[in-house]
Amino acid sequence: NLSGCRLINTVNLAAVSPHLKHINLYGCMGVGQACVNRLLVSAASSLETITLDGCNNIGRLSFRTPLLTSLILKGCRTLHDLELRQCSSLTSLDLRNCSSLSPVRIDGDCNVDQVQVQGKVEWRLVDVQQQ
Repeated sequence: NLSGCRLINTVNLAAVSPHLKHINLYGCMGVGQACVNRLLVSAASSLETITLDGCNNIGRLSFRTPLLTSLILKGCRTLHDLELRQCSSLTSLDLRNCSSLSPVRIDGDCNVDQVQVQGKVEWRLVDVQQQ
């Protein structure tokens, strides 16, 4: 939990990331897209909850996290591109105040009927063969 660490601009959790279940970067406004993407890639198989509330240096995120149940992106005003693949466990998605967000791309694994969404969202199904 690094919540409120406003001056942090990078997070290196390489040693623990394969076992990381929860990441909370709420209010870490200096953390950028490259840092978050490294965390997502290294911990994709174990992450269950991700909180990036108020992280405004992120423009694009792509998740391939089968155990992910909760994703909080509230207040990520610069986030314009979000892709959810292999997110069959997702049940909670908070996109409030994500004013730049285009339709959220999902694959067939994401059951949007079981996802409780906060904020306005438009879904777009993508071909599973696309990269």
